[in-house]
Amino acid sequence: MMKRISMIIPTIVIVIVFSACSLFPPAPAYDEETGKWGYGLSKGEFEIEPQFDEANKFDGGFARVRLNDKWGLINCSGEFVIKPQCESISAFNENGLAKVIIDGKYGIINRKGKYVLKPEFDVIHEFDKSGTAKVRKNGKYGYINESTEYTIKPEFEEIGLFGKYNLAAAKKDGKWGYINRKGEFVIEPRFEEAYSFTNNKTARVKLDGRFCYINKEGEVVEEAIK
Repeated sequence: MMKRISMIIPTIVIVIVFSACSLFPPAPAYDEETGKWGYGLSKGEFEIEPQFDEANKFDGGFARVRLNDKWGLINCSGEFVIKPQCESISAFNENGLAKVIIDGKYGIINRKGKYVLKPEFDVIHEFDKSGTAKVRKNGKYGYINESTEYTIKPEFEEIGLFGKYNLAAAKKDGKWGYINRKGEFVIEPRFEEAYSFTNNKTARVKLDGRFCYINKEGEVVEEAIK
């Protein structure tokens, strides 16, 4: 029985330590003497020494900090998980993902500070309610899901937002059409301009220099009033 207890105790201690760090992280604190930010000021002592130009609250065991105009990510011990090399690090979303920008390129990290998408994208938009985000890579647009997998490969010159009928306007070879969430054209690209489908079940498009409205089959149902 004594052997069992001695084996269990170290595990319990480790869990308590990590939980305390996550549940009660040190708060940002400004040091007037140095003009820098640290963490956990108590009775004149800092838990993490003031060294940052800007410091955010801890979230899930990590905090975003700025040093010499670059952003990084530290853990509760003040150690850099991501060195200050980013132009920007967003707050983590509810799925534990954050966007980073390094040398003008976007990537995504998880709460462990690991890259789930390397910073090689021109832009990554916010995830929508369906759990997908529009991205641009090498000048072409596509979509990813929250597992950072492509749902639509970046092969379009532009993509709108998905709306009614789960269709989005998409531009390819200079013409607009409408794609589904698999990236397949369900209305072939033949328009000079194209807008989202609305609640009246039509979408406004420009065809042969004139604006009109089409239905989900791509048929012109009404001329637009200029």
